[in-house]
Amino acid sequence: PLREIVAGVVTHAEVAEKIRACVDDQGGFKDGASPELRRARSQRSTAEAKLRRALQSSSGSVTTHQGRFVLAVTPPAPAGSLVVGVAAGGGLVLIEPPGVVLLNGTLAQCIAAEETAIDAIRRRLTYDVAEVVVDLFRCLDVVTRLDAIAARGRHAAALNAVRPRFVAPPHLNGIYSYETVRPGNEERGDEADADARQRAREAETNAMFPTLARAGAYGSTPVSTNRDDDDETSDD
Repeated sequence: PLREIVAGVVTHAEVAEKIRACVDDQGGFKDGASPELRRARSQRSTAEAKLRRALQSSSGSVTTHQGRFVLAVTPPAPAGSLVVGVAAGGGLVLIEPPGVVLLNGTLAQCIAAEETAIDAIRRRLTYDVAEVVVDLFRCLDVVTRLDAIAARGRHAAALNAVRPRFVAPPHLNGIYSYETVRPGNEERGDEADADARQRAREAETNAMFPTLARAGAYGSTPVSTNRDDDDETSDD
């Protein structure tokens, strides 16, 4: 039965490899995910280095404000500087010196280019996954079934349980569970006995793997257990 569950599973390793080539273990995007991302990050690194050198050559403490590098200085602000905020309850003024304003703008453009490149990578990977999404959901369903089976097995082992075994109901004086054998009707009795054995095997399978007995999300066929319908069909 376990082989029947995993039969036909398609894992699409090529899609997983594409994702691993673009995404690192922390969930971030690698520099080599696309040429555009590599170029944008290189430009961002260069812009940040220039910006830090420009700020460090000025008086004040380097900090950030709304994503921009600024200097925290005591008031009043130097002439020609762009005041962007205050800190320490007004004890410090956040400024951008004249040369830093342009560098902050350049850095903002590099960050925007990086986000655009990352968004393009996300769309590309999304399209790759969308093409095989049906197979991936089948894999998820199979893994869920196997996990449930393993959990029941561990629980049974912890309880020192014994697997039930269903056998065909014995007949007594020619009386079967599903049909009485009358004189001259032995062949029909043999059919009923075979039917009883088949039902016993199905009951044992359903007890061990109940997920196989119901229709799944992708068209698995349930095992019929409606005895009344079978009896009516046999009588007809």
